[in-house]
Amino acid sequence: MRKNLNRLATLALSGMMVMSMAVPAFAAPQTPTEVKIPFTKILHTDGNTYAPNTSFEFEVTNKTEAKITINNEEFDNLQADAGAITIDAAVFSPDKQKLGTPDTGVGYDGEPAGAQMKAPTEIVAHVDKFTKGNGYYFFNLKEKATGYEGVRYSKAEYTIVVIKENATDANPTGLTVIVQRNDKLTD
Repeated sequence: MRKNLNRLATLALSGMMVMSMAVPAFAAPQTPTEVKIPFTKILHTDGNTYAPNTSFEFEVTNKTEAKITINNEEFDNLQADAGAITIDAAVFSPDKQKLGTPDTGVGYDGEPAGAQMKAPTEIVAHVDKFTKGNGYYFFNLKEKATGYEGVRYSKAEYTIVVIKENATDANPTGLTVIVQRNDKLTD
């Protein structure tokens, strides 16, 4: 009897070991709390100037109009909580080897541009700040003129549109973020 009991215990123990190896533990997937969109600050120069040792900061505010019209289509504008959209400064630093990429076009404000330099940053939409439900949230984005001597600040303004829908496997946050310069919003 004791021999059978030992065999039974050994069989049960080995069965538990096999089951523990065969059935992995599953953790609940984490829902992202942010949506990040790359944004590039383009600095136009005369083509003979190195990048300044400065940062370019940006200001993001909710559009306050109740309805926004784009391409003759009207959208209700929901108001996001404070801090729904943030953007870090775009940082430039001098590089004695580079004067920028030659640019024969014009800058954002219509001034001639001899070269351009780029600094990347990110626009971040914080998922928990879109509390008014599904729909459209509109924001203004513009560059702050912080007064660095000799730097021409961009007058270009942007609209950020955040579309909130129900979360799906393909879009676990439910947010879609679109950034467009205001002068390119209409046909």
